[in-house]
Formats: sequence, C-alpha cells, structure tokens
Amino acid sequence: MEEKYLNEELLQTSIGVLLGDCSIQKNKSKSSEKYRLKFLQGEKHKEYIYHLHERYKDYVISQPFYDKKRKTYSFQTIFHSDFKVLSSIFHNSEYQKSIGEYFMKNNISPIILAYWFMDDGGLLSYNKDYPRKGLVFNTHGFLASLLMK
Repeated sequence: MEEKYLNEELLQTSIGVLLGDCSIQKNKSKSSEKYRLKFLQGEKHKEYIYHLHERYKDYVISQPFYDKKRKTYSFQTIFHSDFKVLSSIFHNSEYQKSIGEYFMKNNISPIILAYWFMDDGGLLSYNKDYPRKGLVFNTHGFLASLLMK
C-alpha cells in the first residue's frame, strides 16, 4: 500500500468531525498502532456523507453504505498510522473520547468549527414561529467540564 499523508486541511476536517458524530477506532489485532475513522449520518445528510467520502477518498475502499432499516449512511476509512495523531488529541489514558482544555482554547480553526457544525450543529429551534434565533453545537456533555472552568 502506498504511503499517505494527512495534510493540514484533512487533519482539521478530522478534528471537526470527531468533535461531532465521527468516531475513531484502534486496530487492536496488529502489532503496529493504526486507527480508522467511522462516519454515520441520517439519510437527510446523504450529500454531506458523500462530501466526507470524497474528502477521505485516499483512505476508503468502498462507497458509503445505506442501511434501509435505520435510514442511515455510513462509511469507514482503512486503518492507517496517519490517524494516530487524532487519537492523541481525542483519547485520554483510559482510551475514552476526551479532549483537553488547552487544545479547545488554543487550536480551533475555521475549518474545525465548520466541520464540527456541519457534523453536529443545528438551529436553536426548528419552529419557524420561535422568536429567538440561534445556532447550537450538540456536544452531548463531553465538553461540559471545559465550559464550567
């Protein structure tokens, strides 16, 4: 397999989607430490999942899968050492999804913010008559400890 290189833009894209719904998995059956990314989106986000698939085209070997029962699209990258840097950002010593305060306060770029929002953001209210307008990031609490400091 030819060598690949996770360029800066794809690194930032990866951080953004990992702040959202994407997950990272370690290959436990091999002697070398490699990781892969797994993507899953509902069917109304079909165009977005195909956009991500195109962004990671050097790391995937199959088209996104449509699950008729769950009405979702998904794909995963190959296991590759290029994704190891993401594990060091997103996994704590117990290998749980986590992210450090220093990183969040000092390393959020426009690309990270854009992909985070596209992956897991939305309107404050989808009710057209709701008087307060706004956008939210659905963090599901994994950043709550950072925000409380």
